[in-house]
Amino acid sequence: MFLFLKKNISTITSLFPVVIFFGILMPDALKSEETSYHTFFKKLDSIDYTYAFQKNTNECLSRDIEELHAVFSPAADKMYRSFNLKKPASFHITIAQNERIFQQLTGKNGNTASVYDSNLDVIYFQNPMNLKKSLALDRIVNHELCHISISSARKNQGGELKRWLEESFCEEVASPGMHRSFKVNTTLRKYKTLNEFVNYLNENLLNHADRKERFMAYRLGGLWGRHLIEEFGREKILKWIIEPMTAGTMKEMEREYKIFYEEIINNPLYFSF
Repeated sequence: MFLFLKKNISTITSLFPVVIFFGILMPDALKSEETSYHTFFKKLDSIDYTYAFQKNTNECLSRDIEELHAVFSPAADKMYRSFNLKKPASFHITIAQNERIFQQLTGKNGNTASVYDSNLDVIYFQNPMNLKKSLALDRIVNHELCHISISSARKNQGGELKRWLEESFCEEVASPGMHRSFKVNTTLRKYKTLNEFVNYLNENLLNHADRKERFMAYRLGGLWGRHLIEEFGREKILKWIIEPMTAGTMKEMEREYKIFYEEIINNPLYFSF
């Protein structure tokens, strides 16, 4: 049964966004006025979908949900198997028909394609059909599934939140090797120590308003994630993310960052001219 309801807006506090690197670039931040919208509900398998929309037909909304489901459902099975984690009994997904509704739901501007709220355990997608047309949907779904998997494991293990490491890991898991050949040399030269690099990622991955800076931070984060996975394997990096960070782990990463730094700044593949 399909229900149409007006929905109140709640404040979202713990978000993991994905920005769009190619295909479509969402416009800059929207005006702050509220947008009136309706919601359309549909359950497929163990996934509850909510579609926040302004104007559309039941047939179109249902079709969009089914197309997203065709990507999300098998990707979820694969992600949880790869992490050797128990798949949740259900998932909760909210689709925003346009960027104005997405901003109202999440507080994020039009540069953001998707967000996972770990407090509410809800994934928000901004018009996933546009993402599908730009060939970005699979990558973005996998990125958010990576966050969900880590969130459920973290709750079980009592670990802490390390956004810089988690974003780097999930970016590589979602799209292995995608960030190779990006011209990141000039930017990385500014951050010679792991502490400087971590501060840069924390500032730019989630909070920076400038689109180009966020893109560069995701590129560098993805390369760092790839380096760590190749050196230590997924299982060990996942453990670092989930469990409390020890002084020994930080020293190990500091040593590895020196190797990563030298490899990037001395490799012509990453030079900017």
